[in-house]
Amino acid sequence: MPVFFIHFLSMALVVFLIHRKTFYL
Repeated sequence: MPVFFIHFLSMALVVFLIHRKTFYL
């Protein structure tokens, strides 16, 4: 698995969590 793919997944996960937090706030 390329490092770029892992980096992309982690970035997407962080963005998803941030959006969920702002949604619940």
